[in-house]
Amino acid sequence: MRGARIRLALDLHDQYQYMQKTGQWRYTPPTHVVAALRAAMDQFFAEGGQAAREARYGTNCANVD
Repeated sequence: MRGARIRLALDLHDQYQYMQKTGQWRYTPPTHVVAALRAAMDQFFAEGGQAAREARYGTNCANVD
């Protein structure tokens, strides 16, 4: 929701608009967060995407009983 954040750094809507307009982060980029997201996405697609993850979670849930 636009303008709803008290802290400027947590205003994801503004960050997104700024990134779309300039192609840059408003402040120093959170490189550790970007690297972690890239690694998570690589793992997600390497295991087969949403269908494979849902099947794995379903198996895990059935084994928890």
